[in-house]
Amino acid sequence: MVNLLAKKIGFTVEFITESSWNKLLNQAYENSLDILVNIVKTPERTEHLLFTKPYAKLPNILISRQENNYQTLQQLKGKVLAFPEGFYVGEFLKKSFPKIKIRLTHSSREALKLVSTGAVDATIESGAVAKYLIEKEGLTNLVLANNVLELDKRHEALHLAVNKKNKILLSILNKGISELSLNEVQEINAKWIGDYSHAVMEGLRLDLSAEEKKFVVKKRPVKYCINKHWQPVEFATPAGEHTGMTKNYLQLITERTGLRFSLVTSKDNMNPSCEVLIAAMDLPSLRDKYNFTRPLFRLPLVVAVRLEKSFIDTSSLQGLHIGVIADNLTKEILQKNNLDIHITEYETVEKGLKDVVSGDIDGFVDDLAAISYWLQKQRAHEIKIAGRLDIEKVVSIAVNKYYPELLSILDKTIETFTNQDQEQIYNHWMKVTMEEYVDYGLLWNVLLIVGGIIIVIICWNRKITTLYRQLQYKSNQIENLLHNSGQGFLTFNDQLLVEPQYSIECERILHCVPSGKKITSLLPLANDVEVSLYERVLTRLKGTANPLKREVLLSLLPSSFLIAGRFIAAEYRYVQEKIMMILTDMTEEKKLQENLEEERRNLEFVVSILTDGQDIFYLLDEFEHFIANLQQLYASSKALALSVNVRQVLQEFHTYKGIFYQYGFKRLPDAIHEIEQKIINLPDKKDYKKVLAQVAESDLMKCLDQDLNIVRRMFGEAFLVNKGGVVIGNQQLEALVKKARQVLTDGTDTAKIKALVGCALNMKVVDLHSMLAAYEKTVQRLAKRCAKEVRFVLVGESITVNPDRFIKLIHSLIHLFRNAIDHGIEAPNVRLEAGKDACGEILCTLAVQEDLCFITVADDGAGISVTSLRTQLQERYIGRVVEFAKMDQAELLPFIFEHGITTCSSADEISGRGIGLAAVKDVVDELGGTIEVSSQQGKGTQFKITVPLRQDDT
Repeated sequence: MVNLLAKKIGFTVEFITESSWNKLLNQAYENSLDILVNIVKTPERTEHLLFTKPYAKLPNILISRQENNYQTLQQLKGKVLAFPEGFYVGEFLKKSFPKIKIRLTHSSREALKLVSTGAVDATIESGAVAKYLIEKEGLTNLVLANNVLELDKRHEALHLAVNKKNKILLSILNKGISELSLNEVQEINAKWIGDYSHAVMEGLRLDLSAEEKKFVVKKRPVKYCINKHWQPVEFATPAGEHTGMTKNYLQLITERTGLRFSLVTSKDNMNPSCEVLIAAMDLPSLRDKYNFTRPLFRLPLVVAVRLEKSFIDTSSLQGLHIGVIADNLTKEILQKNNLDIHITEYETVEKGLKDVVSGDIDGFVDDLAAISYWLQKQRAHEIKIAGRLDIEKVVSIAVNKYYPELLSILDKTIETFTNQDQEQIYNHWMKVTMEEYVDYGLLWNVLLIVGGIIIVIICWNRKITTLYRQLQYKSNQIENLLHNSGQGFLTFNDQLLVEPQYSIECERILHCVPSGKKITSLLPLANDVEVSLYERVLTRLKGTANPLKREVLLSLLPSSFLIAGRFIAAEYRYVQEKIMMILTDMTEEKKLQENLEEERRNLEFVVSILTDGQDIFYLLDEFEHFIANLQQLYASSKALALSVNVRQVLQEFHTYKGIFYQYGFKRLPDAIHEIEQKIINLPDKKDYKKVLAQVAESDLMKCLDQDLNIVRRMFGEAFLVNKGGVVIGNQQLEALVKKARQVLTDGTDTAKIKALVGCALNMKVVDLHSMLAAYEKTVQRLAKRCAKEVRFVLVGESITVNPDRFIKLIHSLIHLFRNAIDHGIEAPNVRLEAGKDACGEILCTLAVQEDLCFITVADDGAGISVTSLRTQLQERYIGRVVEFAKMDQAELLPFIFEHGITTCSSADEISGRGIGLAAVKDVVDELGGTIEVSSQQGKGTQFKITVPLRQDDT
């Protein structure tokens, strides 16, 4: 940016980078530095410096280690937060979050390194700067929060700053910034920030993933459909062009994402060409084909009736003859709410309102925007809006299920829409419809009617008194109903003070008498920002009479609270310049939902124990023996501890984690993953005592015991005590006894002795084909977790083997299946774009030839990236850079089995550490076998394992 400005202005620039930010700031104060770049404007700094107009906005986010992944400042109470000395956010934190401990650093790079090593808990930095430094410094254990921090928005703008004595320089810089074109600034952002949608001057930045950015760049125009007669929400002009509120929303989406859209000229929203419906509702008729974004806006349903009709609400619709638009949306909503009404469908609102006037139907139901539009346009003075139903149209964007990236992009874009964006669109279309004309003839008629009403009021004074008494009686009845409804009803005014009238349930929920107290003091709000939210919403509510805007504003208030351990849901209504709050205790419902989910997971685990019990108990014995050995080494002398092979320990843990996850254990895989992470993060992995301490001081066996408690409760302790027991069937037992008697009567018969031994061995051997078939469940579980579709195919002959010899090999194959799903097979949309079936395939083949057993695992995914593999090897073996550069694919691929070598950019609990394939090869080597790998870019990867068979295997 500075170089571009210098070129336009004609300056020569010398950059100073050695000093800390605080020193640079002081140099600018002393006028020994001409220009400070990328500086935020604060009151303290304006005492010494002059600031140019802003040229970009960089919202700040939290950065922490992966195992912590802090999302908000509230989570950092009592924690240590690092940032450069002189950073403007320090003043804000001291005032708003005094319980956060602060550590000042010389630079952002130093702060990030302190977080990476665990010296501090988190740091604050702009997303673009953090990503750049993390990638440059290789701080792969850091993670960025999902959302930007709720700081003062004025502090997101970046400026150039000069000393107050340099007013001429300030003027020159401002003129230079004014000369920058949008394309020039976007090119700079694309080069250094990597996001075309980054906020420049004004606007918002979308935090798109790599896949989402790829979708934006490569995707052809998105084909979308509209409802051509839903004025003013969306409709078609006589020329067939899209117009209405959704057209404005579409323009905002295009500006903020770079996506292009193409209107499909179709009358049917279920047309296969419709990839997106701009205004849709989450209804059963659409769910088979579409997914839905977060709400774009909400439209309350209202009833239009003749003038002489009285007020109508939801309950008074029962039994009436009601008209709706023939698009099935309103009709489906009414039917969904079990309203017993007679429905007639119309092509347009206009035709329906004409039948209301003629008396053919009792009323017409549609959203407020549509009916208001037609009432004003047609000057239908015989009709009025008689009431608002407690039903609303929640309008979202419907996206074809084949495009999950597009759904995510649109969701993130809608999240960026500000209240100002919503107001501008709504006001534009509603002003057009509400300000078309003033009917002065109607005005005089109204005045005459008012005069007549005054006369009638005088004559009916006594009757009004009687009605008032009846109303008072009804009011008392309503009050009794509210007190016994099981919900808390209260209202608070513009001073946030709770009114004296409230339901008794409020006292039970809030544990106090709320009358006269500030609502913000009664609720567990996290900070001053949430407290001020109520004040700001009330102020905005008083300034608007628009129902839709009021609904949007009320939706900003918190919808739930945790009060004294109880889960309380909150709803809001704006009534007579006050907010009504409805509190409902949903604790029992929430607990029931959590219990049902817990029982479902427990049942899956129990089924796994019953179907694969022998393998699981064998695995548990093996694992307990492994942990006991490590604990014994920890308690032994230093000489014994030095015998620990850290690489092998990590391989064993990695394998056990995958297998336990496969069988449905809940706590144990997470505990193993945590230990694995701690060992990897140790600065000195040769400190064997510390490595062993991670195991000895862990809760691994406690977690295992908690998992097995589920089995104890259902089948008793005896089921676990008899683990791995072999049950011999009656027929097998009789055959064995018969052969034994023959051997005893003729002990010299060698053939009979061999037959007896063979019979016994056959009871121990297992079918290799059956053992591999159990992986089908694992493949489906992992595929679902990775949002992929994978088909598991097992072919080949049945091979009986000795489980004592082959069990470790079968267990280690989990790494091949996990890698195939996590790294190999692509997401459905990526596969479709590449001309593949959306569902990937893993083919497992078994074969025997002479004394050799062949196991092949192949996938049809993206293949191994030879470029990434070569880069990894060159980084690890600096002295062999040229050698690896000359190697072809066949020479490079065998290195994939080395410990710590991986083509994955980041690790998770599924794969990516460079341990799994090394573990497979070690097991194959123990069996005296070989493992070969072949891969073709875009076609897939194949692993071929060859293991010699021994006499006791079959």
